[in-house]
Amino acid sequence: MLTATQDDVYFERMASSLGDKARLLHLTHGSRVLDVGAGGGEFAELERINGKQVTAVDGSWVALDHIRENFPLVDRVHEYAHSLHYEFKEDEFDTVVCSALMHEVYSYGTEASPPYSLHAVDEVLESIWTVTKTEGTLLIRDGVMPREWDKPVRIETAPGATSDVLAFFLWYAQQAPFFNTSGDPRTVHLRIGDDGRSLEGNLASAMEFLYTYTWGWEPSERETRELYGILTLDDWIDLLDNHGFTTRYSTEYVQPGYVEYLSTRVRIVDEQGAPVQWPSTNMILSAWKR
Repeated sequence: MLTATQDDVYFERMASSLGDKARLLHLTHGSRVLDVGAGGGEFAELERINGKQVTAVDGSWVALDHIRENFPLVDRVHEYAHSLHYEFKEDEFDTVVCSALMHEVYSYGTEASPPYSLHAVDEVLESIWTVTKTEGTLLIRDGVMPREWDKPVRIETAPGATSDVLAFFLWYAQQAPFFNTSGDPRTVHLRIGDDGRSLEGNLASAMEFLYTYTWGWEPSERETRELYGILTLDDWIDLLDNHGFTTRYSTEYVQPGYVEYLSTRVRIVDEQGAPVQWPSTNMILSAWKR
């Protein structure tokens, strides 16, 4: 949910991840492509250059204005992801692309579903199913919850580093709506360790906090509202299956930049103090409509 004061940093970060989004190009099938939650429009423009008839959809006029100014040949439509079936025909698109969209749908909700509810994601998948051709393709690139999400870990300042991670944590704990001690996988429950210098919790909580930490202080007011890894890869595959999509390709990986940025500031260790390998941050799913 972009505002005029947040768009510069957002669009800069989205443009910088275009190389990562380009991994979706070889998974695109057919000629008619719908880019849902198109953001700055960089990927939609790339699809257009590659000969696709692409339509960029976003619920933010700020985003659509950015696309109009920078990529005027891309078709633009103002619509929300859960109501695509009101704007487009049934079976209209060969491929529907959702890049970094689903975690926002979950975090902000819809008219019918409150924030932080998987019902909002269900709504979007139902709408996408309607506008996708039979045997057409749904592509999702988004955050992913670690497979060992409940593994107890500790966040420490990296050796030789000066880190503001504790100060950032105190601010984050006041800002993030999903910060609590319930133990649910889609909450963040960290605490300052007995040593007064580390943070303790499970791996999913640690990663959610660190995702926001990578944005820095200035743009994080928006980012503290968003939960990035809402499901594990296997849970995503099951959810798509429940909505009539069969996954034919899936992968999870660490998005370039995360480790390089974080490893100079913090490290993650287990209960015995041994370093924990950075878990996957992102996933790509390609599924066909049954």
